[in-house]
Amino acid sequence: MDAELLAQIFVECLPSQVNRRYNLFGNSSAPGSVSQVCQFWRQIALSLPILWSYMDLVKTDEYSGHRNPRNGCKSPERLFQMWLERASKRLRTPLTLTFPLYTSVWDIFAKNLKQWGDVEFDLTEAMIPTIVGLPGHEAVLLKSVKIYQTKPLWEDVDAEDVMPFLRALPNLEEMTWYMPLPTTLPYFLWRNMRVICIDDARTETSLRSRLFLLSNFPRLEVAKFLNCYMERYSENDEDDLPEPTLPYLHTLELGRTEKYDGLMDFLTLPALRHLELSMCICLDSLIGLDDRSSCRLESLTLADNVLPDCLLKILHLPCVQTLRSLRVGENISDGVLKHLTWDPELPSNKQYLPSLTSLYIQSCNFTDGLMASMALSRRRPTVIGRLSEPLETLYVSGWHYPYDWNGVGKPYDEDIAVLRDLADEGLEINTSFYPKRCANPHR
Repeated sequence: MDAELLAQIFVECLPSQVNRRYNLFGNSSAPGSVSQVCQFWRQIALSLPILWSYMDLVKTDEYSGHRNPRNGCKSPERLFQMWLERASKRLRTPLTLTFPLYTSVWDIFAKNLKQWGDVEFDLTEAMIPTIVGLPGHEAVLLKSVKIYQTKPLWEDVDAEDVMPFLRALPNLEEMTWYMPLPTTLPYFLWRNMRVICIDDARTETSLRSRLFLLSNFPRLEVAKFLNCYMERYSENDEDDLPEPTLPYLHTLELGRTEKYDGLMDFLTLPALRHLELSMCICLDSLIGLDDRSSCRLESLTLADNVLPDCLLKILHLPCVQTLRSLRVGENISDGVLKHLTWDPELPSNKQYLPSLTSLYIQSCNFTDGLMASMALSRRRPTVIGRLSEPLETLYVSGWHYPYDWNGVGKPYDEDIAVLRDLADEGLEINTSFYPKRCANPHR
């Protein structure tokens, strides 16, 4: 087999970007597995620095002293040094590192700071002094940092101490926090930051701090506030709150919270394309965001608790008429499905979402036949009219509930028969839409 093709296959064998977890002490997965087949394969594997540039330093049973006779390394230090040498055969190969609670090989990687590319820190009191001592300005390849805390959760770790290191990084573009934020982080200017993600239930942030944070990220493209406790602002504070305009932000994701906190009331997002609201929302806030931003959304995800009347008004907004993907919760009424049904005979001001290709609905709570009519109208309309593209994906969960709470039967026979035919024609439909008939639970 051609060496270049084989090298590409080796790269494809690496763990996915979502979960890069390498067993440096074994050969059951790439790159160790492919380097042990034959001499030819080994030469190719050792010539590819990218195969050896992802290292997870989290402690394992093997790390604590087990020796794998096939790798010939008696100590973790020697093994990690070997991986570094293989990753360093070409200058400036960025390393992706995951640091554990405690590690005896820290000094090895600290000396290779200039080669760090993406780093995850499991932050503890023991690690903070070491991080504080690192010359952050030398980490010229470091673009992504994830900071979290696993155990012990009762340990009082102040992430404020690592701020000087983070601020010194010259090319930092992505930052993810799985632990409470440093209080000063929102008030520094981060000129190169493109992605910020905050995902920690212990994080309590005021509306003021979130607005200042967004104001100090002038090149931000993706902002995610997930599982954070968000305090509701007081109307008395509106006068001195910043109103950031983020010209590059295309993705905004607001996670679950008990009530809407008012963040979108102050934002102008002309480049917004993807909006996910897993929280309580305010219709007036969406209207205001649309008026200020004149954005053109491509995907929209709404919380489960959006009422049908509110959803209908959202579907009328100018910013959603460019949607290609819509995800909605469990309050889908007959009226919503009728509005989504494409009728080329109607005037343009009565038609909605002409570019919709993917629709995701969380549960069935509508009259049998309406889903079929909507899908047919968007999959094979008799007259294309102003319909830009046909429906390509339809996901509906909850087909296994053929009876409502009052014991009234909802068999969806017509819907399912039509959707089966559309699936045979190429419409991508989730397999769970073929329900098993269950007995009426009220009998």
